[in-house]
Amino acid sequence: MGLLEDLHASRRAAGSGRKLPPGADDDGMQPALLFIPDISGFTRFIEASESPLAPFLIADLLEILIEANTLDMEVSEIQGDAILFYRLGPPPPVQELVAQCRRIFLDFQNYLRLVERDNASELGAALRDNDLTLKIVVHYGRVNVAHIREFTKLMGRDVIVVHRLLKNNISGGEYLLLSEGYLKTQSLTDLTRSFSWTRLLGAKPTTNISATSTTATPTSRPCACCSTGITRPMERPVAAATH
Repeated sequence: MGLLEDLHASRRAAGSGRKLPPGADDDGMQPALLFIPDISGFTRFIEASESPLAPFLIADLLEILIEANTLDMEVSEIQGDAILFYRLGPPPPVQELVAQCRRIFLDFQNYLRLVERDNASELGAALRDNDLTLKIVVHYGRVNVAHIREFTKLMGRDVIVVHRLLKNNISGGEYLLLSEGYLKTQSLTDLTRSFSWTRLLGAKPTTNISATSTTATPTSRPCACCSTGITRPMERPVAAATH
C-alpha cells in the first residue's frame, strides 16, 4: 500500500471505534465559541519601523493575548497577526465574555504604552508614528475538531463565518464584534447591562464606546457591534472600542 492508502486505512480504523463527544452531531460537529483577536496595522508597522526588532514586538503582543485568556479557551491557530481561540461546549455568559475582552484590550494597550514610553527605543518611536490597534470578533456555532499528528484543526461552516466577519464595513481601528450566533444565546437584559459602560478604562483617551447595529460583509447574517460616531438606533446591544 502507498502512503495515501495507509493514511486512509488508519483513518477508517480510528473512526470505527471513535466515540462522539457529548453534544456532538453524528458527523462529529460540536458547539463551540470562536474568538479571534486581530492586530491591525501589523504590516504597516513592520514596513515603517524598518527595525529588525519589530517582528519580536508582534510576537510579544501575540504572547500577551494568549496569556490574557481567562475563558480557558484553546488556541487553534496563530495566523500572522491574529489568533483563533475556541472553546467547546455551551457559550460563556456575556458578563464573562466582556471581562475577557476588557482584559485583552487593557493588557494589549498597556504593553504598547510601556514600549512607547521608552524614548531610547526605535520601536517606541515607530509606535508613536504608527498605531497598532486590536479588534475582536466573537462567534458561536458548530465545528469539527480534527487532530492531524500534533496539530488541531477546526473545520466547518462557522469557522469560515468567523473569518469572514473580520472583513467588514465597521469604521474604527478597535472594536468588539459579536455575531448573531453568539447574541441569540444571551438575553437582551444581560447584553444591555454588560455594555452600559462608555469608556474602556486604561485605554487611550480617544477610545470611546457607543452602541449600534451593523451587518458584516461578505456574509448576510446580522451582527452587532459598537462604533464611535455612529448614531443609528440600536437594534441589538453589544460593544466595541474604536478609535
